[in-house]
Order: sequence, then structure tokens, then C-alpha cells
Amino acid sequence: MPHDKIHNYLKLLFSHSVTEKNDPLKFERHCHDYYEVLYVVRGTGKYVVEGEEYPLKPQTLLLTRPYEYHCVCPDKGTPYERYVLQFKQELLPDTIATLAMLEVDRDHARGVYFDTNAISERIRSEFTEMDAARTMFEDLPDRSTKEETMIALSLMRVLLLLSLATPYKNPTREEGLVARVISYLNLHLTKEVSLDKLAQHFFVSKYYLCHAFRKQTGISILTYITAKRIAMAEQLLANGEPATAVSYQVGFSNYSSFYRAFCKQTGVSPTCNSKARLNKNV
Repeated sequence: MPHDKIHNYLKLLFSHSVTEKNDPLKFERHCHDYYEVLYVVRGTGKYVVEGEEYPLKPQTLLLTRPYEYHCVCPDKGTPYERYVLQFKQELLPDTIATLAMLEVDRDHARGVYFDTNAISERIRSEFTEMDAARTMFEDLPDRSTKEETMIALSLMRVLLLLSLATPYKNPTREEGLVARVISYLNLHLTKEVSLDKLAQHFFVSKYYLCHAFRKQTGISILTYITAKRIAMAEQLLANGEPATAVSYQVGFSNYSSFYRAFCKQTGVSPTCNSKARLNKNV
């Protein structure tokens, strides 16, 4: 069984990883400016996307879109085997990039989850093909480009097949306080947001608001806002925007606080930001 095989390209990362006895604390909550497909071969636990929980179990798949805050929480000490694809939208042709499930600005932006019965044998076989691409071109010149092309083609087929499947819908889902707060924050992410204003807007105390948000999402409101703003900043910086201007565009009141937050979240300074940097913590 292949372990921890990484293909890291400018707009695409593919990995097949196995953790025999995982530690949930190693799987951090995060968001980023690219898409992510997580397909679970073995494992139990839960996925959390913008406070929404989905069951993590074998033969399930989660698609998260840019800026959706998410994490995986596999059960402690259990095996966890997964395929991960992370990719930028510009990798895809228009016919695939415009699929409804890939739309970023959706009201219910809490990931797209496919339960076991929605994952066909054809979809499963595509992940096997991606795995095989590692050795298929081993002795050929320009190996990495050929591997990237093969994996990208399989990714596109997976997305097309998923567009024909039916995503899971939680029949008991309610638009509770935290869900409404998340929707409000995403609409006002680049504006000044304070706990006092939020509590007043939702007619609750600051203590209750913070407690409810952390209980459902596992993070504080401030952490959520900061992570989303930094993910937005990464995309703007990758597009060539100057760092100082970006700091104000995404809602920071001064550059120094933006600089500290950016370095803490990404591990690099805003001026060293790169389009190629993808996150392997899944």
C-alpha cells in the first residue's frame, strides 16, 4: 500500500496517505484559497465545514471550496487512509470550472459531501489511476509534467462524475445561531466586526455568542475571521496586488497586525506568498 506520496505542482497537489494510529490534534482547522477533494478509503470520525458536521467513514468524499473553514476529526487511534486533491480553479477548463457544485459564493457554503452510496466504482477507480501515475512515467523524460497531466485528467473526470451524483443533505439541519452568525460574517468579512456589534445584532450576550460559536466550530470568532481574511489575502497577493493594499482590502486596520497574522497562518511573509503553496495538513 502506498504511503504519503505527494505530487506538488503549481496548481495541483495530489496525495495518498495512510495514518495507522492517528492523533486528531494533528489535523488543524483551516481555510485556503483553493479547492480540496478528500476521499476516504479507511477511517471513522467526522468532517466539519463551517460548523456543519458530516460523518467521516469509508468510501465518502468531501469537496470544499475556497474560503470554507474546515477540518477532519478522525477517531483517535484508528487507521485513516485518504486521497487528497487540492487545486486552483484556473487548472480546470470552463466546462468543468462552471459546475454548480464548484460555485464559491453559495448561501449554503458548507462543503459538498457525498455519502458512500453516491461514490461509484468509476469514481473509486479514478483515484487508483492517479496513484498509478507515479510509476507510469518513471523512466521517461519530463516525468513530472506527464504525471501532472494524468492526475489532472483524472481529477476532471471525478468532478464530472460527482456532478451526476446526489450530494448528502442533512434532513435535520436547522439554521441555528452559529449558522446565522457564519453567514453574517461571510457577508461582512472585510468590514469592521466586533463582538459587541455581533452580540447586539443577534440579540444575545457576548459570552453566550462566543461559547456557542466555539462549541460548534471548535474555534473562536476572531480566529475564524482572521483565517478567512488571510485566505483572501493569499489570492490577492498571488494576483500581484501589493501587500500593504491587500491588508486593508481584506479588513485589517493596519499593516503590522496583518503581517503578524499572515506569517502565523502561512509560515511566510506576505511578500513571499506563492501561488504554488498548498496545504498538506489533511
